[in-house]
Amino acid sequence: DPASCAADCRPPCGDGSCGEDEDQLACPADCGAVAVSAWGLVEPHTCTLLADGTARCWGDNHHGQLGDGTSASSDVPVRVEGLTSAVSLSAGAGFTCAAGADGTAWCWGDNRRGQLGDGTNESSLVPVTVAGLDSAVAVSAADEFACAVLDDGTARCWGNNGQGRLGNGTTDSSNVPVVVSGVANVVGISNAGSCVPASDICARRASGESWMARRRSSIARS
Repeated sequence: DPASCAADCRPPCGDGSCGEDEDQLACPADCGAVAVSAWGLVEPHTCTLLADGTARCWGDNHHGQLGDGTSASSDVPVRVEGLTSAVSLSAGAGFTCAAGADGTAWCWGDNRRGQLGDGTNESSLVPVTVAGLDSAVAVSAADEFACAVLDDGTARCWGNNGQGRLGNGTTDSSNVPVVVSGVANVVGISNAGSCVPASDICARRASGESWMARRRSSIARS
């Protein structure tokens, strides 16, 4: 048992899974952080994607945005329940989203504006599957809405569509993904960096051209 054999009973480093007894310093091959995303505006929280495809989150958890099955905030990282093969992770306002290696996407936390994308407006303390996505390669969560890039270079967004931020030519909010109009060859998406404020989502095309899903206009190109 673990009490009698100490280190010999710990999960082996390098087995592709970050066990409860492993940490980033002792086993970076399994537990090293490959991406970090933080939402620092209202109800701040931070999440990190680990090398084994799992995730840890910490900070405010009022809406369940830490994904650990509770609404208790935490000043130390907690494991996101049920997330095992994530390749992209993004923290938004009271919710978090991730894309998996199989092309699916999940979100958890606040869902009052449909920002979890599961076809409901019910918030969730654990990840739920975003409806209709099977080829997502990256996700970005922002202020009450989220977007995903698909492997064909197109984009989908869902959630609050005030001021046309979903980019589909309407101002109707949607709790399932909708196609972003007139956007192709997208290679990156983010709610940070070139996006000011971070409540917007920016995407970059292979040509270097970018577009922005904004709170005040549907699509702004640069």
